[in-house]
Amino acid sequence: MPQPLSVRTEIRFYGREDTLADRPDIVILNPNGIDIGLERSKGYKFDEYYTIIELKLRRETNETDDEFFEKIKQDISKLKKIARETTNNSNEKLYYVLAFDIRKNKKLLLEINNNTELSADDWIKWVQP
Repeated sequence: MPQPLSVRTEIRFYGREDTLADRPDIVILNPNGIDIGLERSKGYKFDEYYTIIELKLRRETNETDDEFFEKIKQDISKLKKIARETTNNSNEKLYYVLAFDIRKNKKLLLEINNNTELSADDWIKWVQP
């Protein structure tokens, strides 16, 4: 029987010290793993999730390539931190950064693991027309 899925946005993740840590953009989780009444802010908490996706969008703004690159690197760091600090962490969970650059008409999908690094050279290749 297939596992149930639920898609949620900006769910708060609490670190090992039970302090507010991060809010990823999209989380695909098992709704059966939600405990009602355990968290202060939303009234529930969960440990069972399948995938976390961070979105980065650059519209027609004055944001430079370097500024956009830094935001993507911050999202990579956020996903690595969540992977380290969630209590039921396993290798079966998937983490992605999905970036859209409307100004340059480009998109980027990165699967994130502990070894993922986005170098400046990789970035330059991606942003070039």
